[in-house]
Amino acid sequence: MSAIPPAIAHLRSVLDACHQGDVRFFRRRGDRQHRVRLAGSSELALARHVAGITDPVPAGIRAFVGVKRVPDGRLHRVIGFWPEGSEVDLPEQAAAAAYLDFLKHDNAKLRTLAEGSGASRRR
Repeated sequence: MSAIPPAIAHLRSVLDACHQGDVRFFRRRGDRQHRVRLAGSSELALARHVAGITDPVPAGIRAFVGVKRVPDGRLHRVIGFWPEGSEVDLPEQAAAAAYLDFLKHDNAKLRTLAEGSGASRRR
């Protein structure tokens, strides 16, 4: 797992548990290289420190994690945002596409989602 910034070091055990859940998924599913799941609040906190995602998540939108198993067996994670209730039980091809899409998610994407959800009008 990547280095955890000191400001959120208290979340290490929760982040480690998330990582172990991904490890178990790929052990069970040896045919898979990608996965999408809901992000935990600790993972969003990490993204705020590491990836610079600082805007609030708009109403009706949830944070998700795209996970890719790289050839040496390590796992790479990215945070992305989709509407609440989005399906996460995705086949490999859809999970791979989501992972690639999540690589582009940032504060600008959150603002676009907020505009589309009407959250900016409710402030």
